Amino acid sequence: MRQRLQRVLLWLIFLTLLCNPTAVAQTDEELLREVETLKEGQKTIQKELEEIKQLLGARRVPKEIPFKEIVIDVADAPFKGAEAAKHAIIEFSDYQ
Repeated sequence: MRQRLQRVLLWLIFLTLLCNPTAVAQTDEELLREVETLKEGQKTIQKELEEIKQLLGARRVPKEIPFKEIVIDVADAPFKGAEAAKHAIIEFSDYQ
């Protein structure tokens, strides 16, 4: 196991030495062009984001419906729990 690890490390070192670092490096002009391209892309994204914010802000919020208390007589309906409970959860369902 240890010999295998040593072989892998030696191959990695060998491959690293074979690579020419000047072939990978970019010139200053290339880097500046890439940065400018990225800045332009970022400006475009910011414009689109502002448009989305304006569209969302322009949506009309529906008016609140005033609360209306409803009293339902469930005296003869089947139930679970205490009869003297302050609140009741009533489920309406359709068994089809």
